[in-house]
Amino acid sequence: MKRLLFVSLIMTTLAACQNPVVKTLKNAPASAKPAVEVNPKSQVGETQGGETQGRETQGRETQGRQTQGRETQGRETQGGQTPPLQQRRNCQFSAYVNDKDPKGLNVRYAPGSNQRVIAKLPRKDAIFVEIIACEGEWVQISKAESNDKVEFRGKGWVYAPLLGISTRGYGTNGVFLYASASTNSKKLTRIPADMAVKLLGGDGAWVFVKYQNLRGWLAPDDQCPNPLTTCS
Repeated sequence: MKRLLFVSLIMTTLAACQNPVVKTLKNAPASAKPAVEVNPKSQVGETQGGETQGRETQGRETQGRQTQGRETQGRETQGGQTPPLQQRRNCQFSAYVNDKDPKGLNVRYAPGSNQRVIAKLPRKDAIFVEIIACEGEWVQISKAESNDKVEFRGKGWVYAPLLGISTRGYGTNGVFLYASASTNSKKLTRIPADMAVKLLGGDGAWVFVKYQNLRGWLAPDDQCPNPLTTCS
């Protein structure tokens, strides 16, 4: 009997000791409460997801920069590297003045319509020019000569479309207009013999011309720089 009473007393004492602790925890402020335990696996998953999202975002940004770089490189290549016809080249052919302006054809110090005029070639029936360089649609001449005198001697630039050239191919179906300055290139069309075409530029002894709506190249042996007579 005494043993039962002793056990009962101990249990009562323990219950009395636990109740204040529980009440104290319930009434304690939030800052004093124990922190909620975080599941380590959940934390790893969230971190891994954030890192993956960050890597994806970084990948998209990198891909965007690379795409922008390619576009910029394309523009720089296009603007920084001059197309072949715009580069200055040595040329060696003749043409005639085809300018109808009564004031004459301007000979300029350098290629470009804003460059200083150093001479004027008068409007005559035939003025032949010797071309020694080409740059875009401008050609450098070393001499201009009419039937009766030398009109210009030195170095100066004239606008190529104001010059003309004729085809040879006499007694044939004409000459070929080539896609590039090579007889191995594509033949764009056939130009009748003794046909005047507009000069646009050149490369070496080849001339770049316009015939009807086509632009192409005439071989050296198919050119005649004289508008009045045929070339032998």
